[in-house]
Amino acid sequence: MNDQDLRICATGVRKSYGAVRALRDVQLKIRPGEVHALVGENGAGKSTIIKILSGAIQHDGGDLQIDGQNYSPSNPQEALHAGVGTVYQDPQIVGSMTVCENILLGRFPTSGVGTLEKRVMRDAAKRLLEALEIHLDPDSTCENLSVADKQLLQIARAASFDTLKLLILDEPTASLTPSEVSHLFGLVGRLRKQGVSILFVSHKLDEVESHSDEVTVFRDGQYVAAHRRGEYTIDTLVLEMVGRDLEAAPAKSVCRTDKGPALSVRGLSGRRFRDVSFDVFPGEILGLFGLVGAGRTDLLRAIFGADAIFDGEILLRGKPFRPRHVQDAIAHGLSMVPEDRKGQALVDLLSVNENLNLATFRKHATWGVLNGKSLKDATREFVTKLGIKTASPDAAVSSLSGGNQQKVVIARWLAANPVVLMLDEPAAGIDIGAKSEIYRLMEELAAGGTPIIVVSSELPEILRLSHRVGVMREGRLVGVVDHTEATEERLLSLATLGSAQEEVPA
Repeated sequence: MNDQDLRICATGVRKSYGAVRALRDVQLKIRPGEVHALVGENGAGKSTIIKILSGAIQHDGGDLQIDGQNYSPSNPQEALHAGVGTVYQDPQIVGSMTVCENILLGRFPTSGVGTLEKRVMRDAAKRLLEALEIHLDPDSTCENLSVADKQLLQIARAASFDTLKLLILDEPTASLTPSEVSHLFGLVGRLRKQGVSILFVSHKLDEVESHSDEVTVFRDGQYVAAHRRGEYTIDTLVLEMVGRDLEAAPAKSVCRTDKGPALSVRGLSGRRFRDVSFDVFPGEILGLFGLVGAGRTDLLRAIFGADAIFDGEILLRGKPFRPRHVQDAIAHGLSMVPEDRKGQALVDLLSVNENLNLATFRKHATWGVLNGKSLKDATREFVTKLGIKTASPDAAVSSLSGGNQQKVVIARWLAANPVVLMLDEPAAGIDIGAKSEIYRLMEELAAGGTPIIVVSSELPEILRLSHRVGVMREGRLVGVVDHTEATEERLLSLATLGSAQEEVPA
């Protein structure tokens, strides 16, 4: 296809932040009405090219065209009017406003005397939602919408511009259930039939293979390759993304059951779970699998003292333990890496050094005065040990890629020498290379005797990491399966069809 016939044609695009070259002469070519995937490790340049296309930042050099015309938006509003809409992983929604108001944000129709035409707004939003088969009430406020509905709402906002030519989806399925994923790609298909091009970024390579007409690979800020559907394998993409073969999963280490469990939960009940019992042994990785809303995160939060425990008991190294609050849990050796690292783990305004040592400041203080050298020595140790890519310990943690931010959070809790380490969706939203490194780290910790509880919605992840898998459904633990007997079919069956009567002793 001639470049003039492309919907998006980016060639030789460059972008630098000081001495850091985020993009080096990359290219991206998207046809009209095609679903195009962009893949690469964190730090590969995917977010940078998205921000350039959406008008959030400007490129330093290279050519950028849309439908054969030069394209260089100076802000997101210009990009929208030129036909480029973007749906980010973190929904850009005003929670206090209605669905209708969010769709028409910045374009509220008024009468000749300046009065807001609410009925006109509602009717326009209703017609749009019906046309897109999005089942949202135009009059409902958005603060309680699910992540999936917020994403659909953002797509509706972009589609409300009659000029929409390119819809960019940044990790659109990271927090969605299988049915929500199916609904999302159904909407993508309808937009595609209308001639809209779709660019989506995803770390889920099976989705890329299933839904994209073409895939482009970036690595280290550079273009690597582009493949049409059916002309590549997932192994090919992985090799191009990381530039190396990933290590095979090691054989499972042997758990130390002779000394008894490190953590025991007996009949534990909380806000969204009830009567849960299990043991975790030294050197064991216990996986917790279940569909969204099954109660896995709530269980971990209760053990960590972040949520109330209604009933039951916890035994830590054989001794009764009931956390009064998070600080109490930390003092007793419990550590937890939350799913929402941006909202619950990282302080964007602080440096890598400060974020990494948040849980252990007291270790580096004398008479209440922090020892700066001791802090930076600890940071450098974990930067080296975990392979955290950062310009310096003083760099803002917000400047790191998602995978490196996750390593900072994990390093924080490793520095606390945990008695039990709990991780909630540890590889969510990070690239395949960083995932492999985090898996290796968890396996090394377990081999060294650290008991680990890991929550994951990804079956391949659970099967690779876990010695045993506990399956939760509707707040109940409905099965605990040894890794020698665990299969995707069995775990998914328990998660969707399991019942309290099928419960397996922990």
